[in-house]
Amino acid sequence: MEEAKKQEIAQFLYQTEHDRTAIDNVSEIFNEKFTESEAYDIQDKVVALKKETDGQPAAYKIGLTSPAKIKQLNVDQPVYGILFDYMISYNHEPLSLSRFIHPRVEPEIAIVLKEDIYQEDVTFDEVMEKIDYVYSSVEVVDSRYHGFRFSLEDVVADNTSCQGAIYSKEHFKIEDVDILNEHAEVYINDEKIDEGYGKDVAHHPANAVVFLANALYKRGEKLPAGVPIMTGGMTKANPIKAGDKVRMEFTNLTSFEFEVVE
Repeated sequence: MEEAKKQEIAQFLYQTEHDRTAIDNVSEIFNEKFTESEAYDIQDKVVALKKETDGQPAAYKIGLTSPAKIKQLNVDQPVYGILFDYMISYNHEPLSLSRFIHPRVEPEIAIVLKEDIYQEDVTFDEVMEKIDYVYSSVEVVDSRYHGFRFSLEDVVADNTSCQGAIYSKEHFKIEDVDILNEHAEVYINDEKIDEGYGKDVAHHPANAVVFLANALYKRGEKLPAGVPIMTGGMTKANPIKAGDKVRMEFTNLTSFEFEVVE
């Protein structure tokens, strides 16, 4: 695909996000078939546009790492995207719907490294050795696509539905918590609607970081220390609306409680 066409698609996705407009898949709108690599090229251009006007990149998110999400969205391999600083809020703060189209929430484990990773064929053990700390989080996903229906290439180009995250301010050393067996329950208006475990995320959340490090290396990029990495939903993504009271109960990591407002 020519660079001009990639830029045109990126500009369109950037604008639809700002306009809060749900759209058909861009591969259909532009009648273009593109590869996964080209989709990440488009994502890079979307991120560059956002850096000009919206703020700065603040975290990585990895998606489609659990059976629940694979079944929900029918895409069977992990993807990654970039969260920006304006997308981040913290536990107990109200979540405003003002910049979302059709948001959904999912509990996640975030990992922060103490050393950069930039090497070929990173292993699980190497990632575990480089983890500084972990904490609980909630991702607020919001695809621009109607009904969250998309192909792998379409969702990658769309910055993997990145739109929000809620963080805990309490951090844990990796040796002090068992993130493999960490359990999360999702309550909306005091009704339990979902649950999952750390092991549901790529069989271990650190495996999601392995994927990200190797994927970035192939594109000539390092995975930097000190940057939060959201490892993927422990459950499927559950829709929210104004007035909802959301609670995410974690076994050992920090639990969440927040209200959804207009």
